[in-house]
Amino acid sequence: ITEYNDIIDSEFRGIYPVGGVENAHTYMCNEWGEYNKFNSDKFGLNNDNQVYEAGKAALLIGDSFSFGACVQEENTLAANIETFSKESILNLSYSGNGPLLALKSLIDVVPHFKGEVTSLIYVYFAGNDFENLNQEFHNKLLRSYLTCGTVEECGYTKNKLENLKIEKLQFLDNLETSDTNTLQSTVEFLKSRILLRNIRKYIIPYS
Repeated sequence: ITEYNDIIDSEFRGIYPVGGVENAHTYMCNEWGEYNKFNSDKFGLNNDNQVYEAGKAALLIGDSFSFGACVQEENTLAANIETFSKESILNLSYSGNGPLLALKSLIDVVPHFKGEVTSLIYVYFAGNDFENLNQEFHNKLLRSYLTCGTVEECGYTKNKLENLKIEKLQFLDNLETSDTNTLQSTVEFLKSRILLRNIRKYIIPYS
């Protein structure tokens, strides 16, 4: 966990995005014979941007279950709650988000919602939420969200929407660089063991 958070701090400057790529036609996963897809909102979440202009809405928070992973839009939890309650849903969920990232999503995104929050639905998953919380708690940025007295006191709510986009782009650039370095390291590792001239140094001692 310490090593994981050191990587986040050093390579990503501690930045934790609350969603994916903004305003993008996104394909996700395939568990039922076809890939599910959705159009992400301005924060990379599974919403229509118009929901931020709604007069009122309920908040849905959680990980992949409430995000709608591998499920077509009309079958997601958010869509079913909307049908049942006849009320707009602002879905702040995202796959892999634990409790502290859920809190960060609330603090960073809700100030951009212009209407009234009528209720909050938090989807807890016993399978990994405590594990995620343990990882998230070791990150200084995420841990700082526990010390805010008000939304205004929390660090990233003072940033404009444009700043959040810049941070996301920085994260993606660093992630791309990190993935490239990891791929290169993996290739070199495999080459060192697969090339015929290198195999003998592993075989000879045993033979």
